[in-house]
Amino acid sequence: MPPNLKSHDYRAYQNKIGEGIGAAIRDSGVKYVVNLSSLGADLPEGTGPIKGLSDQEQKLNKLERVNVPHLRPTFYMGNLLRNIGMIISKSIMGASGRT
Repeated sequence: MPPNLKSHDYRAYQNKIGEGIGAAIRDSGVKYVVNLSSLGADLPEGTGPIKGLSDQEQKLNKLERVNVPHLRPTFYMGNLLRNIGMIISKSIMGASGRT
């Protein structure tokens, strides 16, 4: 689910994207899907934007005759892209603990 941090209602955005993903899977007849989710998506509340991934897992679980394992990594390699400037200018990669 691609992030859109400029969305005025991020949860509504997540649900709209998630519904489209589910419809595309259902309409295509695909029987096997690997869902890239996140650590914490198994929790019902208190996870901020990850709640949208939890909702998406539930939507995908309701698809009939579709096998959907959910991968819940703790960090995405794509998150490293925000460090490119530091890597180029300082020849180091660091983080403040906020990802």
